[in-house]
Amino acid sequence: MPHLSPQTLTQAEQRAILRATAGNPRDHLIYSLALGTGLRLAEIVGLDVGDVYTTDGRPKSRVRLRPEIAKNGRGGDVFLPDSLVRKLQRFWSWKRRWRAPLYWSKVDVTDSTVVDRA
Repeated sequence: MPHLSPQTLTQAEQRAILRATAGNPRDHLIYSLALGTGLRLAEIVGLDVGDVYTTDGRPKSRVRLRPEIAKNGRGGDVFLPDSLVRKLQRFWSWKRRWRAPLYWSKVDVTDSTVVDRA
């Protein structure tokens, strides 16, 4: 049986996903990372803040993929397109403005107040 490459999304499908997630900064950034870099979901969710941002909050243009989160343990460097760096800047600004926690699973919502349990 011949090896078949997986189907890829058309540009129209990619644009539709990005439009559909435009109202949710976190999801939009996750899809943008996948579409803009080819990173797999496990690699994206395995990234730490320090992998993507400098200590002063600026996005890196090159992300080091650690072997422990990379497929087959093969780490490497991923270069981010300028458009993705701008999205990372907007996401960081959004998080600072809303004081949004990094992980929503660690949040209690009580009386309309967000409390970070991390």
